[in-house]
Amino acid sequence: MIKAYRGIATTTAMAAIALVLALAFMGIGAGQAQALGVNDTFKKDGNTYKVTEAYENSSEIGEVILVKYGSSNTKPVINIVKYKGESFEVEVIGKNAFNNTKGHKITAITLGKHVDEIWAKAFYGCSKLKTINMGASEAVDIEKNKKGYYLDDVEIGAKAFAKAGVSGVKVKCGKSNASYQKLYKKALKAKGLRSDAKIVK
Repeated sequence: MIKAYRGIATTTAMAAIALVLALAFMGIGAGQAQALGVNDTFKKDGNTYKVTEAYENSSEIGEVILVKYGSSNTKPVINIVKYKGESFEVEVIGKNAFNNTKGHKITAITLGKHVDEIWAKAFYGCSKLKTINMGASEAVDIEKNKKGYYLDDVEIGAKAFAKAGVSGVKVKCGKSNASYQKLYKKALKAKGLRSDAKIVK
């Protein structure tokens, strides 16, 4: 009977060794997390992200949606997030992403060059905002032709900036041209930005 148990133990041990060797061959070591895939979610510094584009090679940069802001940082810069050796561009500010207790405490926000979309009510209720820096973001696309500047595309959802910002909140658009700034304000007002907001370079 003892010999039988020993035989089972030996077989189990050999199977375990074989599994470890197989994982090592595939590049997955003990305790090593597998790469994130599309639709996976993760948390970093209190914020929740959802993967929309991923690569097996960790040297390539994936893309994510900022689903929910949960950081204590009141002046966040949204552009790239790193998680367990992988880097992701924050392409989208999700629906109601900052419409929560933590988000409502922010006083300034900078949206980097990778932020292409801002979904509905993303900054709804962020009444303490003094500065919104969107100069690098492509959520508002203003082009120029022979007649001057014109609004080409706006990737911002309904009420994204409703009830957001202090009186005279400053919105940095990246250009000093008056016509450009006027179009920029028009685009954001349609998404809830208060009428007394100041558009600056």
